[in-house]
Amino acid sequence: MLVRSSNCASDGTVMQIIVKLKDVIIDPAKPMDLTSMPAEKAIALLRKAYGFLAANMTFEIRDEMVVITVDYERRQDEAIAKDCFNRGMKQAKSGRYNKAVDLFTRTLKIVPEHTEARRNLAMALKNADRLIEAKDHLVDVLRLSPDDSWAYVLLGNIYAWHENDLDTAERFYRRALDFAPKDTYALTNYAALKIERKDCEGARSLFEQTIALEPKHPNPYYGLATLLNDSGRPAESLATLDRMFDAAKFDDARTADLLKECREFHLRLSAQVADADHDRLWNVVL
Repeated sequence: MLVRSSNCASDGTVMQIIVKLKDVIIDPAKPMDLTSMPAEKAIALLRKAYGFLAANMTFEIRDEMVVITVDYERRQDEAIAKDCFNRGMKQAKSGRYNKAVDLFTRTLKIVPEHTEARRNLAMALKNADRLIEAKDHLVDVLRLSPDDSWAYVLLGNIYAWHENDLDTAERFYRRALDFAPKDTYALTNYAALKIERKDCEGARSLFEQTIALEPKHPNPYYGLATLLNDSGRPAESLATLDRMFDAAKFDDARTADLLKECREFHLRLSAQVADADHDRLWNVVL
């Protein structure tokens, strides 16, 4: 099965999902403790939260776990869903996000529990500036797969950089790192959040940790270079960008804008450092 929940079994017509109640997201901005609610109230909230799967579902709460049984008609067109998903991935990598959205949506109409398609749909929607839709799909991913660290990172990004809700964003970044402590995207975005919170040393430590884990990932170099320059250390900032150009990879349309910005940043820093060195050396000559 394509669902990445804690436990999942299917015979083609019946799918069962088992997740911990404490991991189920009802409202992403307001954590709720379903374990403290009467079963009837918790199940009503769960039925609404998982409504994207199917109309015919049953819920059973067992020892702080919820067992969701979903009845499907037998599906003959899963090969079509697989083809749509693969073509959607190619469109997203090429930066054609609206076409990717259409293909991932077609995939989910056939296989609504396809968490990878739903996560990539959310990414394409985010890149197309359709943030509310993106957020809804990311929450649905986490309802199916509570350990999906990438979905937590993307949600954190929306709350941090589009809704200015740093507390909720930090909760999602920390949750991502609970499941994947070496996730370079989670570390990089959490470092950027620390800059917003004026924790520059914490941010620098996270950037350096990320670079050590994945030298080919350009974002932490750029974040560290920006942090150093803003701290009045342009020479160190320039050296960081030089490290980036030596090691990092800009390999798809989604990093094209970053590459352009890094080149422009490098030129500005080079001129700034050269001017400073010229004045210093002239003083030595005098």
